[in-house]
Amino acid sequence: MQLTPDQIADSISYTEYRTLVETLFEQGKSSRSVETLNTPDMLEYVKMNLHRMHRLDKTCALLPEVQAHLDAMPGPELWICLSEGWCGDASQIVPVLHKIAEGSGGKIELHILLRDEHLELMDRFLTNGGRSIPKVIKLDPETLEVIGEWGPRPVAAQEMVQEFKRKSQEAAGGPSYKEMVAAIHKWYADDHTASTQREAVGINPI
Repeated sequence: MQLTPDQIADSISYTEYRTLVETLFEQGKSSRSVETLNTPDMLEYVKMNLHRMHRLDKTCALLPEVQAHLDAMPGPELWICLSEGWCGDASQIVPVLHKIAEGSGGKIELHILLRDEHLELMDRFLTNGGRSIPKVIKLDPETLEVIGEWGPRPVAAQEMVQEFKRKSQEAAGGPSYKEMVAAIHKWYADDHTASTQREAVGINPI
């Protein structure tokens, strides 16, 4: 399986992504391409996501074992991350991916594609049939062959989401979407990016 040069050319850097999310927010938008997402509720999510990304940009530090893994990487990889500024999981994960790429000494090149503008590609990398993001597609930079993928969230967080969905479907009065979101973000805070770091580079979950 390959990605095309045109898809790669449409990607942006992390810095450009951060600027784009901020600019859209200032324009009262959470999405560049889906008008139905440009609602006050979604803008509140984007506002919180911007705070999370800003905090992680300042505080995220690579674990020694992750740095050692990066130092031992045999060759370069191109990471294409499908993401959107309105996604809460993306706000917790994409800044960490950026730190990993920075710490790789040039071995990992991180590019970001907006999911809502690349649904055909997104549909090749579904999670349990859903278009969950962020999704990292790892490529050989020479051939653009897919050599791996990761996402949309660490294993423990994904299990929490699945359990919340199961409970909400099985019984009236089950946990609400807002309760699920709050619990997942508490998990991210308690985990201090450790699981994201380990799993994104291929270190098995503890």
